[in-house]
Amino acid sequence: MVFAHAVRAVGQVARRRELQVPVFRSPPTLAEVDRTLRRTAGGGAVVAVRLAGRPAASIQADVVDGVVVTNSLTGLAADRFRRAAWSALEGQHGAPARVRSPGEAAPVPNPDARVA
Repeated sequence: MVFAHAVRAVGQVARRRELQVPVFRSPPTLAEVDRTLRRTAGGGAVVAVRLAGRPAASIQADVVDGVVVTNSLTGLAADRFRRAAWSALEGQHGAPARVRSPGEAAPVPNPDARVA
């Protein structure tokens, strides 16, 4: 869910700024990397992001940076886009701190825990 929400939110920011939104997929075909970017013959780009076992913020950062690199943004333009993208991502509530690996059990809440 973190990945899908990040792609939608960051994609909307990019479209409003008339930037190219790359295709996002998961996982990368290279096992030892967390993110790859491949340029397509038609001028587009494909960004592949590893999700399993990674913090949500790392996944979100890969989506943001995928748009920055796809559009060759640098300096002030890159900073402005990142700021807008992170503002859009802050509006997403309930994102887990880390994406679980396949087969990993969800944490069991402690029934004795107190809420302040």
